[in-house]
Amino acid sequence: MIQRLFSVLTVIGLFAFMTLTFTADADAAQVSLAWDGAAGSVSGYRLFTRTQAQTYDYASPTWDGTTNTCTLDGLDESAIHYFVVRAYDSQGNESTDSNEVMFRASSPASIPAQTSDPVPPDLPTALTPAGNAQGVALEPELVTSPFKDPTAGDYHTNTRWQVFRSDDDVLVFDLYSNIYLTRLSVPPLVLDGGGAYYWTAQHYNQAGAGSPPASSLTFSTADRAADADADGVPDSQEIAAETDLDRDGRSDGEQADMIRFLSVSGDQKIGLQASAASATVRLEAAQSVDASTVSNPKAFQPSLPVGLYNFKITLDQPGESVMVKIHFSNQVNEQNHFYMFDPAMGYIDFGTAGLIAPDGQTAAFTFQDGGEGDMDGVENGIIVSLGGYGSTPPPQTAPAVASGSASGGGGGGGGCFISTLLNP
Repeated sequence: MIQRLFSVLTVIGLFAFMTLTFTADADAAQVSLAWDGAAGSVSGYRLFTRTQAQTYDYASPTWDGTTNTCTLDGLDESAIHYFVVRAYDSQGNESTDSNEVMFRASSPASIPAQTSDPVPPDLPTALTPAGNAQGVALEPELVTSPFKDPTAGDYHTNTRWQVFRSDDDVLVFDLYSNIYLTRLSVPPLVLDGGGAYYWTAQHYNQAGAGSPPASSLTFSTADRAADADADGVPDSQEIAAETDLDRDGRSDGEQADMIRFLSVSGDQKIGLQASAASATVRLEAAQSVDASTVSNPKAFQPSLPVGLYNFKITLDQPGESVMVKIHFSNQVNEQNHFYMFDPAMGYIDFGTAGLIAPDGQTAAFTFQDGGEGDMDGVENGIIVSLGGYGSTPPPQTAPAVASGSASGGGGGGGGCFISTLLNP
């Protein structure tokens, strides 16, 4: 009989660490995973896989073997994959799930290598915001001219959008998208109120050939919503300084590293704290955002009962990782999933396992400047993130995927590195 499931595994933050390797095939990926063994009379392990908005098909394991490492081949690079492992004994008894980990094969912001197409698309024209526009919305829509290519039969597949800060030419937003081809809304908190910026765009064709960047247009943004105490939170979302969302016995108003705000719905009070091992970190701004106001590039739309939490962090060492703790006044139901919004991929589902502390009132995530969790897409000493928790639409059953090739000896093949996402 299996006495217990898996021992507590390594804690590493927002994305569970997995040793990733890629095949030469541009349309498929390879991932290696591993997990701690279960105690008791274990005969083997079964690995199950799903993609976003699907459920696990426990009748059809992706992999079955006796080792606790494996490698899966042929994963679709365009999809986000999720994995859990179950142990079983000689009588067929099966444990419950391990914690869930996520794997995304490729970065949504990666620009393709130039191909053999010798003739790139025509230079696009940046249209709006128009040059020298004043009082532009903080989440402006960028618009280019239609795609043109001198080669008959070539067509528009991707656009690269870039926004720079005017005073020091720092790139503050960089997105390569196959959805937003001639129009894009800049996500919230990427731009500062009363700031000066310029923007440009490039069009790419089906061969990966990119146009020259459009001639840039400058603009300045409107002021942020009223913030009388200049704490980075709109006055309409301020909460009393006497709250103690981190439950440490001190009022939140006494803690310089705490920023707090009220959700746009659901009466949830939210507090944020950020820290880094080797960088000085500052929470510049935070707010709650109505999900219906965010442009979603994908059809998947979770139900978000308190809206989205949105924050901006600056750090003195670009590229560093930051741990963010999120405190809630009301308990988050264990059935809820956590989501991060990515402007290229939409809502990314991180499930529930390991993300929320046992009391249901604190979650922790690790974000990397210019990497996972930073939706500005740039290693620039600024992290901008948008996320929330809630339920998924009615799921579909996950289909079986390509079987894994063994990366360890014995049994029926290899395994997966299953790691928790949060140290409660």
